[in-house]
Amino acid sequence: MQLTLDGKARDRFAKDGFTTLLWLSAPPGDYRMRELVIETNKGRLTSGATGVRIQ
Repeated sequence: MQLTLDGKARDRFAKDGFTTLLWLSAPPGDYRMRELVIETNKGRLTSGATGVRIQ
């Protein structure tokens, strides 16, 4: 996903954040979802990982 935001939207997201949804099909099991966010105009990045169990 790539976002191009104007000043108002960028300020609102910086203050309140936002939620994204992604639907995946996978067989039952334990998985690790990894996220990476890159702020290209400032060269910063952050990442995270979340455990997921599909039954």
